[in-house]
Amino acid sequence: MQLISGYLYPQIITVVKNSDFTLHRENQLVYAKPLQIYKGVDNKFQFFIKNNDQKPVSLLDSSILFNLIDSTTKELVFTRNLDLVYSDNGSATCLLESSMIDNINAGLYNYSIVVTNGEGVQEIVYSDDNYNAQGQARINENVYPAFVPSLKPTILQYGNNSDTNYQNVAYTSNSLMANYVRGSAVYQTVQYNANAFTGNVELQATQDVSSTTIANSYTTINTVQLNNYTGTNYFNFQGKYAAVRFKITQVNGTMNYIYYRP
Repeated sequence: MQLISGYLYPQIITVVKNSDFTLHRENQLVYAKPLQIYKGVDNKFQFFIKNNDQKPVSLLDSSILFNLIDSTTKELVFTRNLDLVYSDNGSATCLLESSMIDNINAGLYNYSIVVTNGEGVQEIVYSDDNYNAQGQARINENVYPAFVPSLKPTILQYGNNSDTNYQNVAYTSNSLMANYVRGSAVYQTVQYNANAFTGNVELQATQDVSSTTIANSYTTINTVQLNNYTGTNYFNFQGKYAAVRFKITQVNGTMNYIYYRP
């Protein structure tokens, strides 16, 4: 049996608050650890705010603001108040809900921290001992698989108009390569949207990799019969094929689109 180890530990970032603007080199912060933010989950991290002697500073009656900044455009992405853990030892935490970063692109960002004391005076918190006001943050999207859009077949020569008199006209889509589907019987999904559509939607597939453009190599594996149907619906199927395509037999109405999710 294989034993796989995982690690669960808090993300702690040490930053520096200096009030006298005098350089101290006795206990210099050599490595400013970047902040790692992960899409798809809530992120909670902790800051230890220290002075140049690497001693915790008092945050009594203070408020702390966290800013995330786009490193390319220099625009502010969002701000968030930090929660004090122990006001006498410079410890503060921040919770970023997954909904806050779902629509933010993964990549490199910067962050800054501003402390406002009880008298209303603002002080910059530095990411290291060299007065860098912005620390480095990276938004990652490797917790869950990246979203891959569904395939949308092109219904060749399908005009959706009365010029054909809607007399059981059949149109065939382009072929969608499906041979990268893993497994022997993977569930796959087809979604379609129609407006007052009467006719058939046939899912056809082939296992012949070398003949995906030859009509005779395809066989129908599922048929949906619709009668004056309006709306969106779907069906699932199993199997591993080299390619799939769709055959639309139109009596009347409109087949707006079809999506295929391998």
